[in-house]
Amino acid sequence: TVLATDAKARLLAEIVNHESTHGRCTKTFLKKIRKQARPGG
Repeated sequence: TVLATDAKARLLAEIVNHESTHGRCTKTFLKKIRKQARPGG
């Protein structure tokens, strides 16, 4: 649903923000996020 997609996107954004704030946002981490955030995935 749209609500679930929005919630997931918000959660991913919070995770990325948290990781980047603590300087641990690696390329591998971003790859995982992109893979999980892919529609139908």
